[in-house]
This record gives sequence, structure tokens and C-alpha cells, in this order.
Amino acid sequence: MCNYEDNIWSEPIESEKLDINTAAVAGTVTIGIGYAQLEELCAAMNIFCMSEKTYIKDRENVINDFEKTAMESMKMAGEIEKQLALERNETINGIPYITVIADGSWMKRSYGNAYDSLSGVGAIIGHRTRKVLFIGIRNKFCTVCDMVERRGLEPKAHKCYKNFDRNASSTSMESDAIVEGFKSSLEMHGLIYKTVVADGDSSVYQSILNNAPYREQMVTVKKIECTNHLLRNLCKKLKTIADMTQPNMRRNRVVVQLRNVVKKNILKIRQEVMKAATLRRQNKQPHHSKAMELQKDILNIPNHIFGEHKRCKERGILRETCDIINKNYVPNLRSYGIYQNIENAIRYFSAYSDSLLLNLTNNPAESFNSIICKEIGGKRINFGTRGSYNTRIAGAVVQHNTQEVLTQVYEGICKDVPLVAENLEKRRQIKILRSKESRKVNEKSHKFKRELGLDRHYGPQSQKPDLPPDVFQQLEQNHIEKLAENVENWQQIEQDTRGQSECELWHSLRREMLTASNFGVVCRMRPTTSCGAIVKNILFPPSIDTAAMKYGRDKEEVARKDLATNLNKKIEACGLFIDLDNPCLGASPDGLIDDDGLVEIKCPLSAENLTAEEAIKELPLLKGIFNKKNADEINRNHRYYYQIQGQLNITQRNYCIFVIWTPKSLKTVRVNKDNIFWEKEMVPALTRFYYECMLPEILDSRHNRHMPIRDSKYILDAKEKACRKKNSHVQQNKRPNENENILPDSKKLKQKVLSTDATSIAAALDVEEDSDCIVVSYSKNKRNLTADEIANRRKVLDKIEIPLSVVRDNVLPAQSQLSDESLDVFLRVVRETSCFETQSVQYLQFSEVIPASDSNNSLQIIGGNCTNHWRCIFFDGSKLHVYDSLPNCTYEKLAKMEKDYIRKRYPTINVSDIIFEKVQSQPDSTSCGIYAAAFATAVALGKNPCEEKYSNDVEHMRRHFMNIIENNKLSPFPSQ
Repeated sequence: MCNYEDNIWSEPIESEKLDINTAAVAGTVTIGIGYAQLEELCAAMNIFCMSEKTYIKDRENVINDFEKTAMESMKMAGEIEKQLALERNETINGIPYITVIADGSWMKRSYGNAYDSLSGVGAIIGHRTRKVLFIGIRNKFCTVCDMVERRGLEPKAHKCYKNFDRNASSTSMESDAIVEGFKSSLEMHGLIYKTVVADGDSSVYQSILNNAPYREQMVTVKKIECTNHLLRNLCKKLKTIADMTQPNMRRNRVVVQLRNVVKKNILKIRQEVMKAATLRRQNKQPHHSKAMELQKDILNIPNHIFGEHKRCKERGILRETCDIINKNYVPNLRSYGIYQNIENAIRYFSAYSDSLLLNLTNNPAESFNSIICKEIGGKRINFGTRGSYNTRIAGAVVQHNTQEVLTQVYEGICKDVPLVAENLEKRRQIKILRSKESRKVNEKSHKFKRELGLDRHYGPQSQKPDLPPDVFQQLEQNHIEKLAENVENWQQIEQDTRGQSECELWHSLRREMLTASNFGVVCRMRPTTSCGAIVKNILFPPSIDTAAMKYGRDKEEVARKDLATNLNKKIEACGLFIDLDNPCLGASPDGLIDDDGLVEIKCPLSAENLTAEEAIKELPLLKGIFNKKNADEINRNHRYYYQIQGQLNITQRNYCIFVIWTPKSLKTVRVNKDNIFWEKEMVPALTRFYYECMLPEILDSRHNRHMPIRDSKYILDAKEKACRKKNSHVQQNKRPNENENILPDSKKLKQKVLSTDATSIAAALDVEEDSDCIVVSYSKNKRNLTADEIANRRKVLDKIEIPLSVVRDNVLPAQSQLSDESLDVFLRVVRETSCFETQSVQYLQFSEVIPASDSNNSLQIIGGNCTNHWRCIFFDGSKLHVYDSLPNCTYEKLAKMEKDYIRKRYPTINVSDIIFEKVQSQPDSTSCGIYAAAFATAVALGKNPCEEKYSNDVEHMRRHFMNIIENNKLSPFPSQ
């Protein structure tokens, strides 16, 4: 043998043509497949495929070529945009400004609940050229870095594409990337992105405002809402309204018929909006004038569509179709509270009339996203591990900007363009042009497609700026006119709402008014108290029904009859009264008596087994109602006094019979009207609170945008004044008195009085209900409970229903600590889907009702309010295992309430039987409840929590917690 070795090449080494392997790799990028699909395709054609190692090597080589070509394409598009702006003299201090379209895309589909993609991209597209000007790619993962980290090794030199924190929210990739594009616009293109067209599903615009990319140029970026998204979201809201009803109305035939009427007219409302916008767009008026007129047109569209044509003649543009719509559904829709919800949705939508006039969409961005989707295999393959995702995004940019990605890439590599590829791209361009021309000639209309389902999870953390002042002022004026209209119809409204809590209209009207049940809370507010909690409780009350509330409703009619017998007078039912001077204020007494009297009845559950006199003496809840010196007079500082004075002055009656009713007796007190107290002490505070605190939230809700409810200026001023006073006092008293008992903050927190928030289920043991309000209090009475009382309280704790929306609002925000309600719902899933015994976490606060467990599979989460921390415990019949996400927990570190719970729940164990297990630590200060739930899930599924390594992505863990609750099924929490 000669031992001669040589390489035989299948094609010339030095050639103007691209070698077949590199060409195949480039083809997989533009087609949207990977090595596995290429290998299978070659096998089907009986062709040997390159090895995976060769494929990866060639892919690394083409990455730079694709990125270089994409950058050249974007710079060329920027030059065109710049030239067009200069031709129109659109400059600021000599710098051209343009309008851009911004949107984001992710590598993985979320399906509405899994926002955990490892890669994403934010794109900025020029409005005039419709070409991509910037892409910002974000990657959470690098294969090489992850492998060496798991093995505990030092990473070798490599090109790392990871540029985003693994623990950060994937949904924030879009705003992070687009903000980078705005910041680099001057350096990259010499342009100012003055206006951005975007959808309303993310917090991109808020991030742009926060970063102020053109602060030096004194330019604030303005946003135009995408018309398509505005209309689509309106239709979704209307469909939600049509599907929504109170439980007691589900089988009401009239309500069902009205809901169907709304559903059938959703698309008609959309069509009328588009028609109105088109007609106003043709008017020769200033833009702001046209926007105001369009807003008024939109506000009248529901009246027109549902058959009330009073304002159609005034508006003009809807007159031609008035004769076609001859049946008026508006009165019925109003009486069942449906129309008010429609008006709220339309009112919010009308605030974007200026965007509707401009009629701009983010369709170019959606088109670019569709190309990305094609090149990453329909978001079904993970291309985000070694730079493949970046390559495919670059390829999508070139394809979107030039429509000839293969030609551009070949020319970028300085290779001859294959004739077959060139002809293919030319044929496709010709086909696209013919399709466009055909659509223009035939004038094909786009059909409205029905939305098959509401994506309730889309953008749960989305934040948006407040409405512009001029838009808000217009909405405020419309709202005031609506209140004035209610005053004109007050008698009809009072008659239509006599069912009170059973009436949809009563609920609907009260949501936009300040009613007497809340007068005491508002009038007695400290100047420095934030209004957020009170506004939230008034406008967004939780749908919680407790035993005490049910008791109050059931017994009210009995109490009314007893009172009528006692007084020997007839008590007439009444509805919602509206204050004629201040139409934002209302009241719903429990009944009317004589010509100038009314009654207010209280039926406390805690006094069920007592006489009224005994209850007043023994129950702290009732002691404060009456004057200490004279039990026949009501306490003028009590909130009931404010409620009664509000009712008397709004109904224009002279006296009120206030009643405390129990099954054994009743106590009555006469309260006379005090005009001076009403006018000087109440009206100024109530109207200021309504117009400065409630109205901004009604018209431009921050709560619905997942933002803190705004404090009014008078509250902020009071806080600032108090802060200055406090600082001044501290300066004068730098050294505290040695004898003064100074507590650490943690102990002060424990001594703090619990908030009377109606969302707290712990208050369910002592909640009393009026027909007009929910009263929450905390009884400190220490008398021994009877067996029946203990059973009733356990039933309340075990059976209370928590709305899923309440849980979702608590669980999904990143820095929110899990509430009692959320963990109660989770433990109920554990109890119903496994063999383990659980109970409400709120037993911890009521030691007298804790039952002893005789199970060897007892699983529980304890802590909460007493420690501001949650931990999981598991009793196996002999030992109690404690799983705490904070390390070094001992029995001495447990709170007294936790020790009491363990002692009463598991009376057979000693301290030596308690084992504090070593488990994974929580990554932040608020996720203890999430990890306690993860430990409990592991135990319920037969696993050892000590051996589990959970993900540090808290957002992912929170979403998994919600999935368990929504699906009512336990599944292991995500691991590292």
C-alpha cells in the first residue's frame, strides 16, 4: 500500500457558488425547519445528509451573514424614512421625526396562561415605508452556560446569546427591546420616533414614557392606538357583558332574551363606529373638533342600535337608519342593569376617538410577526438555545423588507445567486402584486369574524398611562350630564329599584354613586388616609356571601313585620333615592313610614341568641352604636349616624326609626334630621371625595389596568404637611425618653388594628349585612361558645366561596404575598383531589373552633397574618414535619398562634415530635405562600419536598399555582 491520503470535494473549493451544506443550512433558516427535519427530508429523497456537528458549524458561519444583511436592510429603510421626513419638513431642531409601529413576538405560544418563553423580539417598523427599522432580541437561555452551571464548571470561550435575566418576566421582553430601539434611533438612523402606533395589550408605551428617550430634545413620544385592536377589544367587552348575569337572573326569560339581543348587535355597533369615524374623517374641521364630535357620536350609538333615537336627529349621521330600528330595548336593558355596563364599555372606547379618526393599525408589525412565525416553525420548536433564533429573526427582517431573502443573503456573502432561487422569489413577488391589484379592482370587503373565546389572561400586568386631560374632561362632562338625567327621572328610578339587592338596576346605579352606607367611612377619614382601599371597596366590591350576610337578608323582612306590628304602622318598601342637589349621592332606606319617616334595620348574627338589650350590653359590635350616657340616643360619631342623616336629607324626610332586631326582641331609637350637620359636616366631604377620588376611577380606572388607585391632591397635600410636621417634631426631640416603651417595627405591626376590608374572609365570623351595605367588624368577646356556634363557625370557614378573580388578582402580581383566600382555595383543591386532610388557614385566628385531627395524612399551611410568612406542615400520624422556605426555622421561632394551632390540631404530639425539614429557600421576600403550596403539592403527590429543586422563576411558579386552581387538579410545580 502507498499510504496516500487525500480529500475529495464534491464541488470546487474556490467557487463563486455557495457550497451545498451552507446553502442547505441557509434554506432551513428561511423555510423554518431544523436539522431533524432536514435529515428526514434528505432520507425521503435517498440523499445522505450532513452530520449534526457539520450543520451546527455551518449555522454558526451563516449567523453573522444573516445579521449583517438584516442590519444593512434596516439602515437602508431608515434612510428612506429620513428622506421622506425631510421632504415634508418634519424636523425638530433639524432632526427628522417619523411615526413608527411597534410590536413584540415570542418564540413560544402562551395559549393564554404560560407566559414563559425563553426568547422574544421587539420590532419597530416605519409607518411610511412599512419596513423594519429595529429589532431587539432577548434570550434567557444559553446551552453552553446552562450545561457548565449544572456541572459546576467554568464556561469555555463561546459566543453567548443570553442577554436577559432568567428570573425576569418574559412579558417584559417586548417593552425592554422596544425601549432600546427608541433610545438608539438617533445613533442608528438619525431619527426621532415622535409617534408610535401600537396595540393596548402591553406596557410598552408606559415604559417609553418612563425612560424618556428624547429628554434632551424635549420631545415626548405620543401614542396612537391600533384601530383594529380597539374595535376587537370593544367587541370582546360587549360579548362579556352579554354573557354576564347575576345568579338569581340566569333563568329569567326576559334577561336571556335581552342578552341575545346584545349578542346579535355587537357587530352592528362595530360597523356603526367605523361608519361614524369615516364620515367625521371627511369633515373639514380641526382634528380635535372632529375627535370631540366623533366621541359624542360613539356615545349615542348604543341608544341608536337598541332603538332609542332621541339624540339621533341631533347627531345627524345615524338618521338614515332610524326607521329600520323601530323596537326600543333600552328601558328593559336599563331595568336589568345591562345597559349601564354597555355604556361604561362605550364610554371607555370613546376616549380613543382621536385614534379612530387617524385609522392607523399595526398590520405591518403583524405581517412581520407572521414571517417570524413561519421561520421558527410555527412556534413549535425551541430554536433559542444556540443563536438559531437570532438568525431566523434576521432572516425575517430581510424577507419583510425586501421580499427576497435568499437573493440578499447570497449577495451579502458575495456569492452568485442561484437562478432557481432568483426565479422563485420573482414569481412570488409578481403573485403578491397581482393579488393586491385584484383586491383593489374587485373591492373585496373584509368579513367580520366572530371571536370564539375571550382570552382573559392576555396582558394581566399591562399598564397604560392615564387619559389625556382634555379627553378626561369630556368624559367627566358626559358623566355629569348622565347624573343630571338621573335626577330628572328620580321617581321612576326609585320605583324600578324597590327590589334593592335583588334588582340589577339598583346594583348598576350604585356602582357610579356614593351611597349612604359609605357616608360614615368617607366623612370620618383622616386627612392623610389614602382613598384607594375605600374606592376599591365601593367600585369593585368582592362577591362574597357569608353566613352573617345571608342571615341579615333572610331576617330583614321578619324584622320589618315585627317593627310594623310594634309601631302599629305600615312600612312601605322603597328603592334608590337620588339627592336632587348632589346627584352623585344616593340612599336606600329599609322602608318608609308615614309621610315624613323612614326605617333602618340591623339584624346582627352575633345577637341571634340574645335579646336586643343583652346584645347591646355584651357585644362590642353594638356597644359603640349608642350614646354611653343615654342608651336611647345614637352615637353621633358612629358611622350609622352618618348613614341615617344621609338617608333623611336625601329622601327629604324628618325622622328615622333605627332598629336593632333579634329573634327575641327589638330596640328602636328615633333619630331626627339635622340639616346643619348634613350641610356643614357631610356634604363638602362627600362631594369632594366623589369628584376627586371616585370619579377619576370610574372614568379612567387604574384598578382595571392593574395599577394603584390614585390619591387625590388634597390627600397628597395632607400627607406632605403631616410629613413635614413629623420631621419637625423629630428634629426637636432627637433623644427619646428613656422610660418610653419603644417597640420595634415588627411588634408595632402586630399590634396594629386589623383593616376592616370587606375582602377578608376572616371577618366572616362577625360580618353583619344591611340591604344597603356590608359591615365588617372583629369581635373580641371571650364568652364560651356553644357546640352549635362552634359548628356554625366551622361551616362558615369550610364552605365560603371565593371568586376566581379575587384569587387571580392576588396571585399573579409579582410582589404580592398570598392571601388567606388564595391558600384556602388551593387547600380545597388538595382536599378534594387527594387523600389528604386540610382545612381553612383561617382556623389559625380562631383557636376556639380548631378541631383535633385523627388522620395520619393531615396537610396544612399555617402562618399568614400572625407572622407575615407561610409554611407547610404535614402530620404522618406520629411526627409533624415542618417545611419552611426560610432556613433555620425552630419551634421557638413559631408564633404563639402557630403553636396554639399545632397543640389543638395535633394534641398527641410533643415538641420532640416536630421535625423541621431542610427544603429549598424562597428567592424573594413575598413568595413564601407559593413555595409552601409547592411543598404541600409534593407531599400530596407522594414526593419528598426535601428532594425537590423548584424553579426560581417566581412568575412561572405563580402561574402554575393558578393553573392548579383553575383546573382543580394537582400537578408538580416547575423544577429548575
